[in-house]
Amino acid sequence: MKSGIILFLTFLTLTTPVTAQISRPETLLDTLTILAQAYRSAPEIQDVTVNRAEISLGFTLANGTAMTSFPDNLHSLLRAAESDGERQDILNGFIGNLLAGFASANAPIDPRNIFPIIRAEGYGAGLGEGQQPYSEPFAKGLRIFFAEDLPTTIRYIDSDQARAFPSPDHLIFTRALGNFLRQAIPFEIQGSGPYMLVADGNYEASFLLDTALWQEISEQLNEVILIVPARDLVIFADGTLPNSRDTLARLLALDEAAYPLGGEILVWASDHWEVD
Repeated sequence: MKSGIILFLTFLTLTTPVTAQISRPETLLDTLTILAQAYRSAPEIQDVTVNRAEISLGFTLANGTAMTSFPDNLHSLLRAAESDGERQDILNGFIGNLLAGFASANAPIDPRNIFPIIRAEGYGAGLGEGQQPYSEPFAKGLRIFFAEDLPTTIRYIDSDQARAFPSPDHLIFTRALGNFLRQAIPFEIQGSGPYMLVADGNYEASFLLDTALWQEISEQLNEVILIVPARDLVIFADGTLPNSRDTLARLLALDEAAYPLGGEILVWASDHWEVD
């Protein structure tokens, strides 16, 4: 039976050669095309399908395992590279890490490495029954997913794996949130209002689960209102200031994020978020 795995891959080393020189991509769709061509040239990868709406690639490994990958991390690296040859090396490393990431995906889950990740409701819905990522509710249009953070990939926990936990489901959230807070991922608050929370590109939205952080921020602002238009974009403001809600609403309406998340303004309510 085919299984489904969602992987977010990072570039570490050159392992699988692909030969063509690569020009600097202008858009994520350009990188999607480059990655699709590379996948189709790799003998270990079969049945490559391009989903331009979700900006993702579906494919199957030789053993029948169905997988999905997203090109945003690769896109940033290719854009920053200074030459076609450097971009080629980066792509080769990305493909190699795909295969290394799959080897990791077959290993037992280490509960110490599970982290919470907020994604749009319906994320991973195209995978087979039992293989969809397990999630818990967060706010309108958003859910909390759980992923094992590995050296070369982020592996999402599926429903079957979640059911294998020996305690009630919510233990996964407790364990994942504890891991996230102990990890103390560096972040910055930028701007003078509205403000942006900037971290590593994967876990910005997860900071919405840090109750102590938002309690501290709420002591400095009269009312904290917030939007998460994309998985790496958290913007908040003082809701008592004139036009602050209008400003956040306009930012949501831009709809320019490659991987959009929530379309609602959230309000901090003492110890949790509510839809405004």
